Amino acid sequence: MLNSPSNLLGSVLKKDEIIKIADIVKKYDLLVYSDEVYDKLIFDNMDYFSIAQVPEVRDRVLILNSLSKSHAMTGWRIGYVVGSRDIISNMPKLQEGIVSCVSTFTQRAAIEAITGPQDAVRKMIEEYSRRRDILIDGLNNIPGISCKKSPGSFYAFANIKSFGKTSQEFAEELVEKARVVVVPGSAFGKMGEGYLRLVFANSDENLKEAIRRIGDYVKNRY
Repeated sequence: MLNSPSNLLGSVLKKDEIIKIADIVKKYDLLVYSDEVYDKLIFDNMDYFSIAQVPEVRDRVLILNSLSKSHAMTGWRIGYVVGSRDIISNMPKLQEGIVSCVSTFTQRAAIEAITGPQDAVRKMIEEYSRRRDILIDGLNNIPGISCKKSPGSFYAFANIKSFGKTSQEFAEELVEKARVVVVPGSAFGKMGEGYLRLVFANSDENLKEAIRRIGDYVKNRY
């Protein structure tokens, strides 16, 4: 299971890393589920490379994607899978018996989103890039917090280990004392402990206000 850009870290696998993974796929005869839901949300002119672009493993890859993030169609609940004919041809046998199909008007909207002009998507990426900088630069200006700049998605994963609190404790403090909601890194497993996940899919004003509140709280409490 690959997830790049990552939902959590916002990290993006580079081409040379993908090729090394493809070598492992070939060696052990693996099937790859490639979650590429955030493939349009890439910043800093970074190129996106899918493992399905590696000819030797292409028939072993299922690309899982959605219009929820790239076209802000979250509530429409529509996505798609791309893969070899041998695999895809068997999927309707299960899918049809469980959910029938996506509503017709939603499918038409999805077709328009994919085939129509992409100006809105490009504009959204520009806005996300600016908001990423507002949030992450702001976090890095708060003593005790450090955060790497996400190359993709709309997430920030901030290090708060210097405060000596669990991520759950610190997240609860921010809700109660600063009135800012974040997700404790421990919610994503033990390796997430000591971090907070924040989302910059919000207005510039709200992001600046969140940074101000977190900064004021840390200054007064720590």
